Amino acid sequence: WSVPHRGFDYSPLRRYAANGFLSDRRKEVSGELLAPGQVIASADFYSATDTNLDATATFQIEKDGVCHGLHAWIRIRLGEQWAATGPIQAPMHWTPTTFTLDPPFSLAASHEIEARLRRPAFGEWTWEVNNGNDKRRQSSFLAQPIVANRLRAASPSANVQLSRRGIATLAALSAMKAGRSNAEVSQQVRMDFPDLLRSDEEAARFISNVGLAFSATS
Repeated sequence: WSVPHRGFDYSPLRRYAANGFLSDRRKEVSGELLAPGQVIASADFYSATDTNLDATATFQIEKDGVCHGLHAWIRIRLGEQWAATGPIQAPMHWTPTTFTLDPPFSLAASHEIEARLRRPAFGEWTWEVNNGNDKRRQSSFLAQPIVANRLRAASPSANVQLSRRGIATLAALSAMKAGRSNAEVSQQVRMDFPDLLRSDEEAARFISNVGLAFSATS
């Protein structure tokens, strides 16, 4: 991200990219691990009631190297079988994930690091690593180039003004609540919002998406 590529300077985006995480299907990543994996969280799908995560683990470094992130994967028991996305398993449609660290750490064998991974239900991921001499704390929230005005719209004290699409959605929902068919709603919204919905097909797709999102049977 700091080196120009094909004539483009991507360095202003590095701070966003560094707070993201990478999905990686490569099997050979097992040879790059500096410490053995361990379970940081587990759940029984029969009895679990939430998806909040706040887990801390200590890792013993086994070889000298540079730590570029936390590599995470899952193991799931389905009946009597186990499915896994770990580095020595065959690729699946699920993927292991690397939570990047920027700048990376240089670590020596026998060193110990502490890692913490957090994610509230439906929230952002936060990961922290402490190697005793230095710390990193990063979050997927910081990977989003969100402007202040958009953040203010989420504040409890905000007086939100609807966008044109929001007003169109409200009009569509009101018409649906009144018992009008999707075709009727589509035609009306197309007439009322020609700047937003420039064709009958676009209006029909818009109404279809609203219906799917807010239907009582969804």
